[in-house]
Amino acid sequence: MAETPETTLKSGTILAVEDSPTQLEALRYLLEEAGFSVVTAANGREGLAAVRANAIDLVISDVVMPHLDGYALCKALRADETLRDLPVILLTALSDPTDVIRGLESGANHFICKPYDDRTLLARVRNVLANQEIRRAAPHAPGLGILFAGQRFFITAERPQILDMLLSTYENAVEQNAEVTRARDTLGLSTSSSRRGWPSARRSWPRKSPSTGGRSRRCGRAKRATERSWRTFLRRYS
Repeated sequence: MAETPETTLKSGTILAVEDSPTQLEALRYLLEEAGFSVVTAANGREGLAAVRANAIDLVISDVVMPHLDGYALCKALRADETLRDLPVILLTALSDPTDVIRGLESGANHFICKPYDDRTLLARVRNVLANQEIRRAAPHAPGLGILFAGQRFFITAERPQILDMLLSTYENAVEQNAEVTRARDTLGLSTSSSRRGWPSARRSWPRKSPSTGGRSRRCGRAKRATERSWRTFLRRYS
């Protein structure tokens, strides 16, 4: 099999910026176990200094931090000619579509929702680094080469089209997440009400929340719907 960036890239140096010591340590451990070198910082100000003092391949940053938040850190990197192409992943709750606008405005490349799944984060990290290698290999190409869901695409769409697709996809995901939350709350209230009428002997039985399976299925459907939207877009404009 021919070697490609996504198959040959095995490591890199990542800057992790997080003001929670516990979460920062967990992120550092996860990345190092996956084979990456990790530099850590407790806020955006320290992160900016760390980027300038080390050869960093990727920044993963929390958004809400003291001194310099994740958005401000992104803007500072984009304002520096030597650092402006450094990819940045923001860790955020992404509870509002304006979060995407603020991220684009600051120059962030990617979002990962907190709390994140370890495998999802590592897959995103590898994709981001692989995409950087693809673009370095063809810096003057008329379009944009990317790796998505294990497939390579070449995008020639204009920026407004990409932005429209991004925002519409995200709004759909937000609405689906809201529906999951409403369904969970409704099931929780229903379960609580019904249990009040159960005999005391049955109250001691171990029970699994009936919302768990439904929530997992809905989250799975939301993820698949988002991936289908992007696959359609990528095929249309590649």
